[in-house]
Amino acid sequence: MKRFAYLCTNIIFIITWMVMINQLLNYWYSHSNYNEFSDLIIESIHALYPIVIGVLLATPNLIKTLKNPGKVHYDFPRALVFGIPTLILALSNLIYLLSAFPLFSLIDSILLPLYRQNYIYFEVITMSGVILGYTLVTSVRKSENK
Repeated sequence: MKRFAYLCTNIIFIITWMVMINQLLNYWYSHSNYNEFSDLIIESIHALYPIVIGVLLATPNLIKTLKNPGKVHYDFPRALVFGIPTLILALSNLIYLLSAFPLFSLIDSILLPLYRQNYIYFEVITMSGVILGYTLVTSVRKSENK
């Protein structure tokens, strides 16, 4: 029962934190003068806080993994297979703002048809950030020494 109460408390804290940051960003965005630098700051925070939430959600799993005996290694194939697509989706708004640079322009040309057809929504960007943070942390493994 303690574990369930602890989990519910953490989930309520994380959801409250996400809603507060989202409200703060919406307020800041609606009351700021338009310039590209403020857009870059706002979109950076919008892109990074779901990743932080994913890291926070995966931290108990990391602690449990590190308590086990064995040698620590990082599962790069898992991190790359899940990490690269979710990284591109999580940072898609930043990529759009930075599309003046050649590398970002190439990625933006791939994402632009998805934007036009409204396939990339805020919820998709947020969930991909959470998945990215969770994947990066849970890719830490321990192998048993034999």
